[in-house]
Amino acid sequence: LGKVVLALALTVVAAAEPGAAVAVRGEIQSALMKLNKHPNIKTWVKQPGGADTYENLTIKYVPGHNPDLVLFDGDAEVERIDLTKLGAPTTAEHLHSLMKEKGLVLKSEL
Repeated sequence: LGKVVLALALTVVAAAEPGAAVAVRGEIQSALMKLNKHPNIKTWVKQPGGADTYENLTIKYVPGHNPDLVLFDGDAEVERIDLTKLGAPTTAEHLHSLMKEKGLVLKSEL
């Protein structure tokens, strides 16, 4: 079928300090086959209650790519985190904590 890319473009503006706004968004980049090797990350990315709960987080499937969280300020990449190196086992709670720490916004908080 060729390369399958799923990308949803959602951006939320979050205030870093009063009066200062910074565009923040995150993207999980991974190959489907690489997700299969990390079942906890795969479940969090694909099942309800995980990545889908964040307004400014998208999923992009990239052939051959390890699961990374890529953070952007506007269109500029500002940080890349290999989710497979967070420690074992990587739990849903750990991933939610990381997303909040990095400024990603839960849909329920809007």
